[in-house]
Amino acid sequence: MELRTEIEIAAPVAAIWDVLTDLRHYGDWNPFIVGLQGQLEPNATLEVTLSLPDSNAEQRYRARVQKVEPEREIVWESQRFFKALLTTRHFFRLEPGADHTRFVHGQDVSGMLLSSVLPRVTEATRGLVYMNQALKRRVESQASSLSASQTSSALSDRARP
Repeated sequence: MELRTEIEIAAPVAAIWDVLTDLRHYGDWNPFIVGLQGQLEPNATLEVTLSLPDSNAEQRYRARVQKVEPEREIVWESQRFFKALLTTRHFFRLEPGADHTRFVHGQDVSGMLLSSVLPRVTEATRGLVYMNQALKRRVESQASSLSASQTSSALSDRARP
């Protein structure tokens, strides 16, 4: 089963990538993945802490990084007990456009225990969407702050004799 969400962000891929790869600050802006520790490199272990939207209950798990393609994609996988029972692949994908980036975010869930997680699909999907919205706000506000700072600096430079 695939859960897939998308959002358009008015920023270049590099700006979004910078936020996604700054693991230490996830708790500052992210309402869904409130903690992410480890290294973003293939086969590295991540410590993931989720805050579930409907209950605010935290869920912690370990995941193994499957893929890191700079400014394009991050994929990690977690397993419950062993792969055949329940496997979740969490992914972030960045698709550049002319003046925006499409952020594709989701999870692929498979295994014999899939039916046991079906009641949480709505909650998980809300978490993905809430994170997307928070990422958009963070990146776009950083971009507008940077733009305002550059404009102010340019005006100051012109005002000097």
